[in-house]
Amino acid sequence: MSIRVTTLVWDRFPGSGSELLMMQALSDWCSDDGESLYPSIAYLAAKMRVSESQTRRVLHSLIEQGYVVVIGNPAGGAPGMTREYRLDVDKLNDLPLIPQIAEHRDRNEARRRQRATGRMSARGSAHARGSMDARDGSHGCKGTGSAHATQDVRETLVKRESGCASRLSQDWKVPEAWKTWAVAARPEFTSEFVDEIGERFRKHWDGAAKTNWKAVWEKWITEERARSSLASGASGVVAAGSMAGNWWEGGESAIAVQGAAVGARAKRIDEPLPHYLVVVAKKSGKGPWVEFVVRNARRYGPEFYNQVVDALDELLPADFYA
Repeated sequence: MSIRVTTLVWDRFPGSGSELLMMQALSDWCSDDGESLYPSIAYLAAKMRVSESQTRRVLHSLIEQGYVVVIGNPAGGAPGMTREYRLDVDKLNDLPLIPQIAEHRDRNEARRRQRATGRMSARGSAHARGSMDARDGSHGCKGTGSAHATQDVRETLVKRESGCASRLSQDWKVPEAWKTWAVAARPEFTSEFVDEIGERFRKHWDGAAKTNWKAVWEKWITEERARSSLASGASGVVAAGSMAGNWWEGGESAIAVQGAAVGARAKRIDEPLPHYLVVVAKKSGKGPWVEFVVRNARRYGPEFYNQVVDALDELLPADFYA
């Protein structure tokens, strides 16, 4: 599920009724770039509470309008060979806000400014004596100069935070000490692969201001570990050497190596690893990974599970539906 794309649909998609409902259903499945979409018509119809024929008509309309793009298996085919779609996120971004949404936001902003003006007027114009300095590094940086007693406390805190925070530069690279920590935390990662993660990290946080980037990096690596640990019921470190054995249990790097070996597309930035695992498993054909991927999909809820079953239908063992 992409909250970013869902918000774009609510705020900018000009359609209504069944078209809006389908766009929301698709955004509930897709990644932040609008991809990793391969729902069946039957499941879309069930989610929208309409007939399959109406679902096809609505989907074809969205394709003709350019909001939905077919990027894989355009002709359909055997059971399980569902089309792969992409929501055109750029097209949505270029649309203006829905007038009702824009009006609602303008009203909220006007009320916020009115409340802020009222607070400032109520405080008068008295000045505080002396100056306010940060002591003992209590907030990570030193602030100097005089301050007005009438200044809103919340505004002061925001200014202090922005004064202490910093942004990653466009040519930022992972510091060697951080890289050493990451390799120690993820023994299956090479130094070169950590550099790739660092590039994704920089792009993800582009423009963001943080006071402790090292803590953000460590949290990023920790969550990367959680996303990569896909073994059934497992949580924690992926077993060392699993990359050389069961690639489907070996974490992101092992899955990426297998994907390259079978000609699968590269994993997209911010694409959930379970989604990409389905792509690689489908390219890899029949094998023990199919049962693992389907079993693992149950952990992410019935919607994702049904989506995976549809995608891998032709690879499932003969007794799967028994």
